[in-house]
Amino acid sequence: MSAEIFNELLRPDVYIPIFAVIVSYVVVLFLKNIVLARLERMAKRTTLKVDDMVVEALHKTKQVFIIGVALYIGFHFTPHPNKFERFFDGAFILILMFQLWIWGKEIINRWIYYTVAKKAGDPSVKTTLNFVGIILNLALISVLVLSTLANFGHDVSTIVAGLGIGGVAIALATKSLLEDLFSSLSIVLDKPFLVGDFISFGEWEGEVEYIGLKTTQIRSVNGELILIANSQMLASKIRNYKRLKERRVSFKLDVETAGIKVSDIPNLVKHSLSTFNNVKFDRANLVSFTTSSASFEMIYWAQTSKYKTYTQIHHDVLQKLMHDLEEKSLKASASARV
Repeated sequence: MSAEIFNELLRPDVYIPIFAVIVSYVVVLFLKNIVLARLERMAKRTTLKVDDMVVEALHKTKQVFIIGVALYIGFHFTPHPNKFERFFDGAFILILMFQLWIWGKEIINRWIYYTVAKKAGDPSVKTTLNFVGIILNLALISVLVLSTLANFGHDVSTIVAGLGIGGVAIALATKSLLEDLFSSLSIVLDKPFLVGDFISFGEWEGEVEYIGLKTTQIRSVNGELILIANSQMLASKIRNYKRLKERRVSFKLDVETAGIKVSDIPNLVKHSLSTFNNVKFDRANLVSFTTSSASFEMIYWAQTSKYKTYTQIHHDVLQKLMHDLEEKSLKASASARV
């Protein structure tokens, strides 16, 4: 009985396909390792992330794909009826599309990882890119599914038309949500503000704490948390104070003129402000006067972008002016216009 089995295996239509499968498996595995080794050496010599993404994707090559390629090649060395050929072609297409999805998904994930790392882990970038990753994965799956159906002989034009009509219906039903999602993407790409920036919009102002897919969270100067839709944020005028290199401060100074020359006030103010390292004096102009007092417009530049630091600087400036004026036995009042 064993002799009959051995003789059966020695038939060319049996051992040649088996030999072809084994050789094909070894060759594909060898080529995969050779290509990976070369790409890894190239990736180490460059700072580009594209080659790193390709290497990571190729590392995700599944054994089922390599075995499927080997079986598909070996199958073509056998005398087989057409009905089996169609079955093996279909099976190979499914395995190929599965592997393409694995490679594509890995490239998308690597791109998101490297982009987030480049942005120093900014949570707003991570949140939005995760959303973009979902969209790209859905697009990849859609393309692969349609390609598979087309290879099986199905007319995909009808399916695409149906998806188009369904997509329009979904877009209309979720219009506001999609506006906020794409506004979130626009915020990340255009960067009108980042997490940690102090901004003002409309009647509100505060520090950006979080940029989500639908809303942006802002901690106001009064302490409350403001949640506003991303689309509304972009539709309003935004002032980003974080990107200021310095702040222009203007305030009105009223001084009693008894006992001092009016022309001495600007020099006195300039001297007071010169004692600060983070203050740059601009001007002090007389804007109005009475028989007993004079009003000056004072302007200086606070060398900071942080709101809390600026308020402390202005506090110190006013305190210094009060002290210097009191030394001159002058009475004064100030009102700021920032």
